[in-house]
Amino acid sequence: MNRIRWEEDFGEYTDEHVWLGYLGKIVVCQINCDYDLDFHPTRDGEIYSKLSSAKRGAERMLDKFLNDANLTIKENHDEK
Repeated sequence: MNRIRWEEDFGEYTDEHVWLGYLGKIVVCQINCDYDLDFHPTRDGEIYSKLSSAKRGAERMLDKFLNDANLTIKENHDEK
């Protein structure tokens, strides 16, 4: 299950193109145009060869962070 919501930010120049990973309204990670992942809560980083691999890596880092901190994410259930 993907918990990180991704938004693409093209920036002003080509080398400023990044994907921002949101957990709710907070940016928790960023992937640059070279697929370098920066995970903000633990200040970890990894280099990947594909965007999809970097996104999966971010999900794994989030899972590890939440497990280590003994935290859970509330599921958003819209009641109508």
